[in-house]
Amino acid sequence: MKNVFVDKQLFDEIEKNGYSVINLLEKSDTDALKNIFNKHSIPSPEHFYSTSFLASKEERREISQEIQEIVRPKINNLLQNHKELGAVFLIKPTGQNTAMPIHQDWTVVEEPEFHSFTAWIPLQDTTIQNGTITVLPKSHYLSNKLRSPSLADPLKDIKELVAERMETLEIKSGQAFIFTHALIHASHANQSENNRIAVAYGFAHKDADLIYYHKSAEDTKLQKLSTPTDFFINYPEPGKQPKDSIFIEEIDYNETPVRKEEFIKFYGIKAVTFWGKLKEIFNR
Repeated sequence: MKNVFVDKQLFDEIEKNGYSVINLLEKSDTDALKNIFNKHSIPSPEHFYSTSFLASKEERREISQEIQEIVRPKINNLLQNHKELGAVFLIKPTGQNTAMPIHQDWTVVEEPEFHSFTAWIPLQDTTIQNGTITVLPKSHYLSNKLRSPSLADPLKDIKELVAERMETLEIKSGQAFIFTHALIHASHANQSENNRIAVAYGFAHKDADLIYYHKSAEDTKLQKLSTPTDFFINYPEPGKQPKDSIFIEEIDYNETPVRKEEFIKFYGIKAVTFWGKLKEIFNR
């Protein structure tokens, strides 16, 4: 993983665990971000919503620029040799069915040499009640499977094993959950009375080419495409080939999911025998 962080301790933590939670914004900053959110005509959704879904390209860009103006001065103190990938508001509405499933974000750089990152910044304190983040530490090293909305989920066979080991992060307003897009993460359902609103600010190493892997239903090969750096805020139709993309090459790719045996070996999980379980019960 090429380093984009000034502080070696922060880099070491993210390289080891795939994420870090740090203090980033002051209350005046989060208040300014709330004002930006409120001045735009952002829908009140029934499901998870990103302002990258807005129909107006101009409004998507305007929102991104306004968020970056607030966040950039603070986050630039942490970063070096990096480039911005755009910024959005993320809205998690209320409801029992609003949990974000276990997933990894898309592969958009040449991993593992480079990694792409998001600084996820809530505009209110987050708890299990209002849908905070859960993570699986070190999972960014679990496999080298490619990730794209047009590819099968590489985690589909291990979701139960992953769920047992996820850790909940209760993140304060203005703190940043900085993570590599290869990290396995999810979020609880929002069972509070208010929408949970966060900012996502993307970045990567300045030398990393931004790419996208696309496979249509009729294709036997995977297309590797070059995309512009504002790809994240100008891709409102996930699963379709991005309009501004440039063809690089076609590659053979076997969509095999991560196997349970791989997961067990990676995390050093020991099999529990019947007698071991019985001993555990009687020793309580």
